[in-house]
Amino acid sequence: MAFIPFALMAAGQVYQGMAADAQGKSAQNMANYNAQLALRNKAQIEARGKQESIQQAKEASRQQSKLLAQLGGSGAVVQTGTPLDILAEQAKESELENLLIGYDTQVAAQQQESQAALDRMQGDIYRQKGRNKAMSSYIGAGSTLLQGFS
Repeated sequence: MAFIPFALMAAGQVYQGMAADAQGKSAQNMANYNAQLALRNKAQIEARGKQESIQQAKEASRQQSKLLAQLGGSGAVVQTGTPLDILAEQAKESELENLLIGYDTQVAAQQQESQAALDRMQGDIYRQKGRNKAMSSYIGAGSTLLQGFS
């Protein structure tokens, strides 16, 4: 009869271990879900950046054509001198703007990829903590049962 309280205590410890293990799995699943969201965000950022880059290149081409037409309409010779310098400067500025769009996109996408990696690592930590708590509870249950036997 004296063994029953120890058996109940051991059963409670086993139950706590199972609950800790389940909680660790659940937290890991949530972290993995967050990682998947971050990777989806990365893909969206990359797609949006690509579209912005295409739009900027089209706009730059329109501006270059408009500038060329204005210079030609003024009677300037656009193959040499200042008009050519103006066209070259406009082209450099447009290319720089497009490169900045690409850089900003790359940085934002990398941040999302890093977040996904951190979420997965955090999930692994949660899972391991759950396993450790479960193992501790099982050892405690075994110890309680041994105490009851002695």
